Formats: sequence, structure tokens, C-alpha cells
Amino acid sequence: MSVHANYQGGIERSTEGLLLTGTSRTDVFTAYDNRGLVDTFSVVNNSASAVIVTLEFYDSTAAAYRIIWRKEVAANDTEVINDLPQRLYENDKIAATAATGNVITVNLVIVRSYASEPAVNPVQ
Repeated sequence: MSVHANYQGGIERSTEGLLLTGTSRTDVFTAYDNRGLVDTFSVVNNSASAVIVTLEFYDSTAAAYRIIWRKEVAANDTEVINDLPQRLYENDKIAATAATGNVITVNLVIVRSYASEPAVNPVQ
């Protein structure tokens, strides 16, 4: 599987993968400025049973969570979602909830956008 994205800026990081240890809402990533975009995420089920997983966007201006993805992830399977970009502003969050603890890992690819800013080290 490969992911191709054309954004001015670049990939800041892929999250190291967060194991959801319980069955309550867990913050996976919190934006620290207005330049983040969740480009891709994966949900890994490392169990012999299907597990329902919910991902939510926390809108810091409205102080509210909104479901952006919910699915039953098959046993020993990985779901990769790369067609649902989510722009993040400062203090916005991505959170996840699993119906079973200690079997679901969530990974995010965060893209940084630096539109209308000069390059720090322009190629000569």
C-alpha cells in the first residue's frame, strides 16, 4: 500500500501508533497550531474477534466531539483510510474508542501545510 498526497509543506510525522488500552474515548493526537491535516489513518485489530472502532474529531471552538469514522474491524485485520482528510486547528483533536481494550492500535499520518510562506532553505 502506498499513499500519495500533494500538499505544500510535508509529512510531519506518522504517529507511533497508540494502543487503545481501555474502552473509553482516548485522545490520539492534539493539534498544537493551525497547520495540521490528518491525511491518512490506520486501525489495526490484533485479536481473533471483530471489534467496533470509532474515530472522532474534537472541534475546540465548539468544545464538541463529532464522529468521523466508525466500523467493525475484522479479526486480525487493518483498515487504512486515506480518502477522509481532516483539517486540524490549534487544540483540535482526533480521538478513538474501541469496544474491546488492548487489541486496537490507531496510527495517524499528519501533513503540515505551509502555504504562502517562503522556503527556509530554497534550492538554488
